[in-house]
Amino acid sequence: MAIIVRNALVRVVTRVRRYVVAVVPLVLVALVPLPPAHAYCASPVLKWNTSTLHVNTSSFIPSGWTSALSASASQWNGIAGANWTLKYHSYNNSNTSGEHVYLYRFGDAPPPGFGGAPAMTALVYSGGEITGGNIFFNSAFTWNTSDTLNQAQKKADVRTVAVHELGHEVYLNHPSACGTVTSAEKAAAMHPNWTTKWYTKSDDKAGLAVRK
Repeated sequence: MAIIVRNALVRVVTRVRRYVVAVVPLVLVALVPLPPAHAYCASPVLKWNTSTLHVNTSSFIPSGWTSALSASASQWNGIAGANWTLKYHSYNNSNTSGEHVYLYRFGDAPPPGFGGAPAMTALVYSGGEITGGNIFFNSAFTWNTSDTLNQAQKKADVRTVAVHELGHEVYLNHPSACGTVTSAEKAAAMHPNWTTKWYTKSDDKAGLAVRK
């Protein structure tokens, strides 16, 4: 078993986005090549063994986020060429059969390497198969559901961040992983640039079709 972790909405001076390493106690840590969000140079590396993911909310997630999180999950459903269904549950629905993604919040001192990230995604896998995932929202940020984003003031919009992180859960990466970013890629939910993005765009959808 191994874990990979991805940041959200953080610009890094070096653009080494194809490889991500995480330090997790008592768990094998892997250095894994990651595919880009867009369809045109995606190389399948890891896949879930299902097309239905249950997105479960822990008790640490405010109840006021329910509508935003549900809407975020629905953005990855019904995309042409892809068979994904993300089912959002406003509680821990771990007893339901199938694969699960869990939503948490981490404290004011996030794990090393995440810097100013408002959230991070962790995927657990064995061999070439993803077996589980977690999304952590940074408690050091002030969260809202009214599309306010400000990196310097540590203000984050739940829906923008959740749509982006759920894209990581289905194993999409930032478009910049493939080099120069096109205008279509800049508009994608998977392109982090601290602007409101509540909806998946053409590039996100093309990438998901490849990851089906």
